[in-house]
Amino acid sequence: MGISIKKSIKKFVPASVWDWFHYRRLALMENPIIDTYQTRYDNTISNLRNKKSIRVFFFAIYHSNWKYDSLFQLMLEDDYFDPIVLICPSIVRDRNHELESRQQCIDFFTEKQYPFVCAYDDKKNTYLNPHTLNADIIFFTNPYKGLVHPDYYIDRFTDALTCYVSYGFCNVKYRWSVASMFHQCLWRFYVECNENMKQIRQLASNNGMNCRVVGYPMYDTLVANLHTHGGGLWKSDDKNLKRIIWAPHHTVSNHLELLQLSTFEKYADFMWHLAEKYKSLVQFVFKPHPLLKANLTNLPSWGKEKTEAYYNKWANGENTALSDGEYVDLFLSSDAMIHDCGSFIIEYLYTKKPVMYLVGHDRNEQSNEIGNLAYDVHYHATSESEIESFVENVVLRNNDTMLSLRERFFNEHLVPPNGKSVAQNIIDDIKQSLTL
Repeated sequence: MGISIKKSIKKFVPASVWDWFHYRRLALMENPIIDTYQTRYDNTISNLRNKKSIRVFFFAIYHSNWKYDSLFQLMLEDDYFDPIVLICPSIVRDRNHELESRQQCIDFFTEKQYPFVCAYDDKKNTYLNPHTLNADIIFFTNPYKGLVHPDYYIDRFTDALTCYVSYGFCNVKYRWSVASMFHQCLWRFYVECNENMKQIRQLASNNGMNCRVVGYPMYDTLVANLHTHGGGLWKSDDKNLKRIIWAPHHTVSNHLELLQLSTFEKYADFMWHLAEKYKSLVQFVFKPHPLLKANLTNLPSWGKEKTEAYYNKWANGENTALSDGEYVDLFLSSDAMIHDCGSFIIEYLYTKKPVMYLVGHDRNEQSNEIGNLAYDVHYHATSESEIESFVENVVLRNNDTMLSLRERFFNEHLVPPNGKSVAQNIIDDIKQSLTL
């Protein structure tokens, strides 16, 4: 159906009716494929019920997307599971990017002392045949097909139970975020909250039959984690200096219009000015989205040289630092955050600390229910003066008027169900499924 015809029909057809027909048409196309996957999973479960040990692979692409710490550690302690990380090749950019991402993962998992295997063999200059893994269960860390080498995408695995936990707490209302074919073809899609489960049931052809609400793994690491050293990023241990994270999103003006969040171009100079002005009172950590640097490099008004200089300035400042990796310790050791990032709008709320959202676009056009609820418990800024007021009044003077709202949001929406950790909810679901 042509675009002009669609627009003409939409003028006379109620949105609810149009959506019903649209998703019904998608279901007719998608359900036969989804059913094929689920039939395979039923056969796999039958074969696994007699096994005393289950081999579980976690497919890691970027160390910054890793959200499985609590689950991996719990599996290491359980004789029923044999967990291993497979470091998968990223193909989204050039070879140098692939090698850099791989080395970051190697360093990351070596430090954690997790067992891991690299999918790429340097000596043979070949990629590991995924069918030699003998995986019983696979946990993916990213849902996007064009990001990882095709040998390590969900459609290559017919004999393993496939699982996924969102690498970022979903707070947008787009179908691709929770109900793509990847999500629906999984054996288990572990969902963060009841609001997102409701969204999936509205958008997915399979009505979310493969989904389970377990909470978001950041709860386990941010709420139960006792490490608060900040990964050595803060330049001073002086407790009189407040610690603020600035986390800009990557969707600068040259980005596709599918998701627009970034205010970086508007506030880049001002945030550096702020760091210098409050040098004697505040430490800042620049925590950009992993894709921001590449997008700025391709932006005519920035380019490679200006981007590198800007990043280096933050990395080497007297009271500033640059963070491009895991951020659990960073969150825990901070006093506040200023950001316009998608997943951070919920993730930082696990700390219950004051947080400001930089408003650059209409979030109601993009946010889902939980995203809007989270947005409402943020301080908001549309100008430089409002940002500085947040630093002055909320951070430095401790006039945090929204604390009770954040605590209520945490208790009502972020605490995992069943009175258990997120990892334990996942473990229980797997065991119940394989031992009945």
